[in-house]
Amino acid sequence: MLRLHYQTTSQAVLPPFPVSQQLDLAFDPTTHAQRLLQALGPEHLLLRFRTYREYPTEEQARWRIIELLEVGFRPRRVAKLLDIQVTVVYYWQRRFQTFGLVGLTTQTRTDTPITMRVSVQAMMDVFQLLDNNPLLGHYRVKMALDSLGYRYGHTTVWQMVALYKQAHPRPQPEKRSPNPDERPQPATVPHQVWFVELRYLVQLAGQWLYSILIFDGYSRAIVGAGCCERQNFSRVLQVFRQALTQWGAPEAVVSDHGAVFVALAPCLRQLDIQWSPTTKGHPWQNRAESGFAIQRRMLDAYVVGCTEREQVYQRHAQFVQDYQFWGHWAHKRQDTQGRVSYLSPEVILGQAHGRALDPIRLRRALRLRQLTRQVRQYGQIRLHNFSLYIDQGLWGHTVEVWMYHDVVRIEQGEQVVVSYPCVYDPRQRRITAVDARGRQQYGQLPVLQLVLWALALGRTVWRMPRYHRTTPPRRVLLTLQMKLLPPFTN
Repeated sequence: MLRLHYQTTSQAVLPPFPVSQQLDLAFDPTTHAQRLLQALGPEHLLLRFRTYREYPTEEQARWRIIELLEVGFRPRRVAKLLDIQVTVVYYWQRRFQTFGLVGLTTQTRTDTPITMRVSVQAMMDVFQLLDNNPLLGHYRVKMALDSLGYRYGHTTVWQMVALYKQAHPRPQPEKRSPNPDERPQPATVPHQVWFVELRYLVQLAGQWLYSILIFDGYSRAIVGAGCCERQNFSRVLQVFRQALTQWGAPEAVVSDHGAVFVALAPCLRQLDIQWSPTTKGHPWQNRAESGFAIQRRMLDAYVVGCTEREQVYQRHAQFVQDYQFWGHWAHKRQDTQGRVSYLSPEVILGQAHGRALDPIRLRRALRLRQLTRQVRQYGQIRLHNFSLYIDQGLWGHTVEVWMYHDVVRIEQGEQVVVSYPCVYDPRQRRITAVDARGRQQYGQLPVLQLVLWALALGRTVWRMPRYHRTTPPRRVLLTLQMKLLPPFTN
């Protein structure tokens, strides 16, 4: 007999039901539920089944599943009434059909020890294999057992390998004492050590964008930053030029062994700045890669979701601006009342500056390329398929060409003669465009009048047309050849 649980919302007395309705309940519970709702009304009665989890024991809930199935309910309907998955209904139905009422009980599961599941010969084979090759894992051991004819699962093989390792423990490695030379370079005052890093930032349309960050080792402030589309020497020079111009020169710069930093080392030596590369295999010596890793994760959070290059540039600049005013864990302060506060890198750095640099010396040191050219007769030099006018009076003299990303300067004896605005391609390492209208002439070098007269005379001689020997017409040569033939034929 199917039992329905009634829950009334008022003190109304349930009307009596005839025996015919009780018989209908056993065969058609839906019809009886409808009659019950019509008799009491929906405002006085809430009709529902107890769910699977509301039964006192799991055995009672499982027996309720079997009762509903025996009455005639379909498995999906039973699952919906008891608020369970359909697979649970099918599972207990199969258990009841196979084992009867015993199948509905909860049977405790006992683990079988591995010594009862694995033969002694198989265990000996595994131990011998691991004795010869102690670094093998359970995957290789399983392959070896399969080749010998054993059929064990991964869990059993893993337990066999664990049992071997338990019987043959490895010796504990000796604790390595830290070497003071391998620690990061300490910084006790601002602008003592700068840490620089060039890292991958985000990839847009198959092309990576890179971030250049220069940290001050003492205040943790960003003294130089830039976002570029290539890891080239010109971008690193540009970031360093801005940092050195704004904050002065530090005592040392720490970086890895990247090609751009190796090329930057001679430039730093000219400014009396020590380049201290990290030891290979010791990335923690560069705090920009180890101690400041949290800053890099913040930067990744800023640029995530960006689809345009200009948007990445703006987010990168916004991160640098926000980072300077965030409280840093390295600058923890506690007042007399026990309140903890974190000072920002901007407050710690303050107005401190490093060693002042001469602007001319800084510009000469942070160059892209330095070449020498000899001035031609008309006062011009040839540079990357461009003819640049210098001074006609410097014919035959050697000048130095200093190339930057935006201008090319021609000097002689450390004196600037002329400069041209240009566009420098760092990939091809050559000038691609020169603006002759922006040419600036800085002065004329004194030259003896005798030399000028010799140059003028040489120019006159050189302009004279060359002597060309006249060649006879082609038919004359043919005539001579025909005249020579008869003597040889006779």
